[in-house]
Amino acid sequence: MAGRGKEKHEVPNRIIKESINESEGLSECSLFAQDLFKRLITYADDYGRFNADTMIMRARLYPRELCEITEEDINNGLTELAGVGKIQFYSPFVFNQMGKRGIYGAFPNWKNHQRMRETKAKCPDPEDLGVNDWYLRRFVPLDMKIKLLERDNFKCQICGKFITTCKDARRFVKLGSGLFHVDHIIPVVQGGRATLENLRITCPECNMKRKKSLTFKDIIAELSGDSPQPAADSGLNPIQSNPNTNPNPNPYYSAEQTDVGSPQVLSLTLNDGSEYGITQDQIDKWVQLYPAVDVMQELRSMKGWLDSNTKKRKTKNGILRFVTGWLSRAQDKPHFDRQPHKKVDTKFHNFEQRDDDLDDYAFKKMMAELGET
Repeated sequence: MAGRGKEKHEVPNRIIKESINESEGLSECSLFAQDLFKRLITYADDYGRFNADTMIMRARLYPRELCEITEEDINNGLTELAGVGKIQFYSPFVFNQMGKRGIYGAFPNWKNHQRMRETKAKCPDPEDLGVNDWYLRRFVPLDMKIKLLERDNFKCQICGKFITTCKDARRFVKLGSGLFHVDHIIPVVQGGRATLENLRITCPECNMKRKKSLTFKDIIAELSGDSPQPAADSGLNPIQSNPNTNPNPNPYYSAEQTDVGSPQVLSLTLNDGSEYGITQDQIDKWVQLYPAVDVMQELRSMKGWLDSNTKKRKTKNGILRFVTGWLSRAQDKPHFDRQPHKKVDTKFHNFEQRDDDLDDYAFKKMMAELGET
């Protein structure tokens, strides 16, 4: 009985507030993605982190719907949640049992809504959020999906068949997750982006003939640069034959890497001890992409971080992914993060922001208590 009581005591409590049904971010997702978000709350550990292996997630989150829910559905739902900022993904600087770096997800505002227990974290600490960019590159906003359905007249742009008899595009996008696909004409791994010109509506059958369903292992392989470049679409995809498109399968590849004419401003140290030069042209482009960020200051911070963390330095192929991930996180920081004196009130954090060194304060308090005893 004692053992059973202990087991019951260790079950974590999860809080789901009424306001979750009024969330503007979740309202921009399909109903499936909203349901996935709520189920993830029960799946995450006490620190709001979880293993993003879609095979495991599918078995644990939808045990009674295994015949209906696929790993592709889970991936699409996670991409939606990442796109609206409800989930962030990271890859820790440790290897799992398979000898490969894994992918984990985390709730950015977990501490604001859940009571934290003093337990050991089941998942590694978030260290490198660069992998989050993999999901953001594939995110297609709800309004864009609606425009695509209306533009393509609810027809698959490969076989020409209607994908639904519903003519309410918003209703179909919200309720019909998995019943239609949004296809990148130029694949993401070849530099394709989520624009109206590069997207089209297809039925799942036609799209799956062009590509296989992405599994967790496929994502890991693609991030590691081990996945093969997708084949052309044999006439169905004329844009892919454009000789001006980037032939490199690495989604983080940029022509900037071969731009020897632009002056070098600073360099970042790589894992082999060599230096990767950052040019002025690269900086100018990042300034345009991340207008809320002081790019030069962030680059200096990156250089200092890499110099201090020798074991966490990046490879030549991964350094741009590291830079863009760092800048993306800086761009997406809430406005109050850039105004440290602004008061932040929540149920669990209703205290004034302090200007003093909290670590120094805690140390002095500890020493005072030791002196009293």
